[in-house]
Amino acid sequence: MPIPLHEWQKRLELHFAQLASERSISGLPLFALEHGLTEDELEEIGGLLRSRLAGDFHLGSQWLVWVVYATEFGYDYYGDEYWPSFEERTPLWRERGTRDQLRKWFSKFQATYHGVKPSGQWARHFSIIAWPITHAILPRYLQGQLAKTLYDLRYRLARLENPSAEAVGQLLATNAWEASSRLRVFLEQEELAGRIVLALLSDRELEGQSPIYPPTLQRLVSDLEEVKNAREWLKETRRFVADRMKGAAAVHVGTSVGSEVRRPEVKDDAPTPLGIRPSLVLRRSGALTWSAVVEIPSFASVARLYPELRAFLKTTRCEVAGAGG
Repeated sequence: MPIPLHEWQKRLELHFAQLASERSISGLPLFALEHGLTEDELEEIGGLLRSRLAGDFHLGSQWLVWVVYATEFGYDYYGDEYWPSFEERTPLWRERGTRDQLRKWFSKFQATYHGVKPSGQWARHFSIIAWPITHAILPRYLQGQLAKTLYDLRYRLARLENPSAEAVGQLLATNAWEASSRLRVFLEQEELAGRIVLALLSDRELEGQSPIYPPTLQRLVSDLEEVKNAREWLKETRRFVADRMKGAAAVHVGTSVGSEVRRPEVKDDAPTPLGIRPSLVLRRSGALTWSAVVEIPSFASVARLYPELRAFLKTTRCEVAGAGG
């Protein structure tokens, strides 16, 4: 027997209240995507909501169910139009519901459960759809971009001395300058992005409280691996990161194996190093063999320090002599 909408509302209220209580100490925000519902349950809810519209009933009593329903459209958002898809699959919404009403329900979610609040220029420009898309954490259309970003930064990820969520998130946020503006907005949530990346690249258990409900995190990981090319990008990135986590250290140019080399002291008033020197690293290529790899930096630090050079660097590609182009 189908569960009535008021029971779904009550179930979601209890679920998010418990998540909010568990996360109150850390202060981490909630996302509506953390609803914990299965595909069949979401399909059942969708049918009930559409029937509710056809019956011309008051919609506000199931506001939380509508928030979850709208967030699922945000998760499937591919960077085109949100509303045409929502209204096509939700007949009578334009007659019985309003976009502003949906925004108020998301605001209520944010106030009631300490939910995430959209911010930045993109959120100001798209003040309504920013809510369901932000609460979708990592929409499908961003998943391939994230995998490609990890692939581009794989050498630097492998060289992190402390591959914590904070360190990984900060690395991505400060170096993904070629990413789309929407992905950069996501990467500004460094702790959250770092947790997702660690889950993607490592089998080790994450320490401390996760900023994402575990079933939701697993959903993100599984869906991302299904994106075209993403699986190969992640596979290659994992190779480097796995070596680092197993203790394989990078050997920098100018470092002598078996001897101690001290880094020169940097004065407080010295300029910040750009980090554009090539580096030599070792990568395991077999059970008893290693391969030497030259790491060529991306010059992202130059682009950040000198914005006037950003356009030039984005359209310029370097060639390595003797590498066959």
